[in-house]
Amino acid sequence: MSGSLFSLQGYIRTGEVDAAGKIGKMRWVGNVPEATLELATSNTDKNESFSGKRLQIGRLATGTTAALNLTLDYWSAANLALGFQATVADIAASTVTGEVFPSGLVAGDQVRLDHPFASALVLTDSATTPATVPPANYDLVGHGKNIVEVKNVGSLQQPFKAAYSHEAAENIVLFSAPGKVTFLQFDGINTETEEPVIIDLWRVRFDPVSSLGLINQEYGNLALSAAVLYDTTRAADAALGGFGRMLQKKAAG
Repeated sequence: MSGSLFSLQGYIRTGEVDAAGKIGKMRWVGNVPEATLELATSNTDKNESFSGKRLQIGRLATGTTAALNLTLDYWSAANLALGFQATVADIAASTVTGEVFPSGLVAGDQVRLDHPFASALVLTDSATTPATVPPANYDLVGHGKNIVEVKNVGSLQQPFKAAYSHEAAENIVLFSAPGKVTFLQFDGINTETEEPVIIDLWRVRFDPVSSLGLINQEYGNLALSAAVLYDTTRAADAALGGFGRMLQKKAAG
């Protein structure tokens, strides 16, 4: 009997693709508990009309499609960029002075700072000679440290103004890279035989993630889907193919 049983596991890696189609540096997306490649053809059938039995006499292939479904376990800026058709534009650490708050604040109001991950916050009022707001009159709250909760406005003149430092941030700009195409490789192993299996997909375009759980009782994940697009340049090479290829070691002998 030829062949073997199989059970696959492995690494999923993506790579940048430049305008000329050249594959750049690769990146492992982390643990992927589920990955499925779906291939399909669409057809138009033709039945004869002369025998009285309407028998099928032809099938015309009208299209070929390939799709990919992945579940990503790792939360990272690069993975989120795949899921939200995004670019990552880092914001450098810096300091802020004179950031003006809304007027008419009362105790219990909350104000959002322009930058998260703030520290060394100091508030001053708008008097001709600005007075420093006592630190006991406000608090920096929340996980992201960019919400100021007012506890007491006293007789200080509003609007208040904020000065603070903020840390660097990964800024994931949603839907800023629609239509971006990446290379994807499955670097796998058949755990039944311990033999490697490689699948190269030349042009993969991810759809935006359809749902992201913002409150999780268990581990969260990113469920992604993508279209595998036809590469007209590589299609001219019979060893590469238009959609991709699968590589495994040739048996000895």
